[in-house]
Amino acid sequence: MDATPDLKTPVPKTDLTGARTIRFGWILLSLLIALIAGFIALLQAPDPQPAKPKKSFLEWLRYPIETHPGVRLQSGPGQLNSIAFASNGKDGLAVGSGGIILASADGGETWTAQNSGVSSTLWDLYCDAKCNQAWVVGNGTILVTKDGGNHWDARRLEAADISFRAILVRKGGSAAWVMGYSSSIWATRDGGQTWQKTENPNSRPFLEGLCFDEQG
Repeated sequence: MDATPDLKTPVPKTDLTGARTIRFGWILLSLLIALIAGFIALLQAPDPQPAKPKKSFLEWLRYPIETHPGVRLQSGPGQLNSIAFASNGKDGLAVGSGGIILASADGGETWTAQNSGVSSTLWDLYCDAKCNQAWVVGNGTILVTKDGGNHWDARRLEAADISFRAILVRKGGSAAWVMGYSSSIWATRDGGQTWQKTENPNSRPFLEGLCFDEQG
C-alpha cells in the first residue's frame, strides 16, 4: 500500500495574530516602565550623605545610584589641618595651608573663606563656646579674632620662625599656650600682647599637644 501523503492536501494555517499582539503588549509595557523609572530618577534628590553606606534596600531606592558621589562633597582650596565648632554645632572654623580660614554658620553644610592676612600654613585653632573668639597658630603665625573671624589680628613674639603646631586657650581667652617645632612652650596671660618662654625639660624638638587639669 502506498503511504505517500497526498501533496495536494492543504496544510492548516497557524494564526500568529495573537502572538504578535502579546509581544507588542510586552514591548509597550517595557517602554512604559522605563519611562516611569526615568521620570522617578529625575525626581530623586541626591544623597545628602553619599559617603555613608546604605543600610537597607529602601535607601537604595530613595537615592540615585552614583558612580562617583565624592565629587559632590565640598572641598577646600587647599589642605585643611584643623576644625572646631561652637557648642551650638552650627558655627565653626577650619584652617589649613596657604593661610586658609573657612567659616560655617550651618553646621558645615556650606563654608565661606575669610581673610587671614597671611599665606603661611595654619595648623591648629581654638574657638570659645560661641566661636566668637578664636585663636589660630601656624608657621611663625599666631592670629586672634573676637568677632567670629570677620577680622583677624596677628600676635607677635620673637620666635617668628617657629612652626607652631598646637594651641591651648584658657581663662576667657586671656591665657594661652603655643608650641610646635621647638623645645620651648610660649605662654601669654594678657591675650597675646606679651609672651613668656618656658623651656621643655626633655628638650624634644617637636611638641604638638598640650592640656591642663580643671584648675589650669
